[in-house]
Amino acid sequence: MKRRRVKITGVGPVTPAGIGREAFWRGIQEPVSRIKPFTKLDSQWGDFIAGEVSDVHLQEASDRGGAKHPRHLARHSRFGAIAAKLAVDDAGIDLGEFKYLTAAIVVGPSVMDFGGITESIHSVSRRGLRGVRPRVVETANVTHVAACISSTLNITGAMQSVQSSGCSVVDAIGAAAQIIASGEADIAICGGAESPLFLHPMLECRRAELTPSTIERAETHCRPFDL
Repeated sequence: MKRRRVKITGVGPVTPAGIGREAFWRGIQEPVSRIKPFTKLDSQWGDFIAGEVSDVHLQEASDRGGAKHPRHLARHSRFGAIAAKLAVDDAGIDLGEFKYLTAAIVVGPSVMDFGGITESIHSVSRRGLRGVRPRVVETANVTHVAACISSTLNITGAMQSVQSSGCSVVDAIGAAAQIIASGEADIAICGGAESPLFLHPMLECRRAELTPSTIERAETHCRPFDL
């Protein structure tokens, strides 16, 4: 069978440098580091730095998109839902068109919702059985990102979650391209969504020496291609 050509028609970045294609493009051209001291954790745990997506900007993007998100979303699922809507809009596709297309949703988160898991454990520690949060079984899972995109945009089709550590997002895009090339789907929403800025896994990353132990000159610490 002849393989079909695959093309990217729209993107929806949700990043500390900007949300949406135009804002992101402007942001990455500015001579400004987005890495700053991260102050949302109790000082007893020490100093942390991070590139954080602003809650204000995230809410603005959510309101602008007009899509209704399910309640009690994990943060990475919210990233994915907003990013997917931005990408569809950037491609100039009306959501109604998906009814006539065979669609697929392929996402590549590499970590679960540690924030939701930690909060659930603390809730049970404080309140006993009354503090149990059964929804965490679903929302903390990496597969929930794809399910949330499907629910938010009201798109039906095959859903797949690729988890291959740091390569997850690239593998997700590759898997989506393969699905289209083979004729299994006409269109795919694909990418990654990550939100690790919680006490866990940040403490573990610190102990593993994967993050800096100082906030001095925080803006100079992120050099992903440095030897």
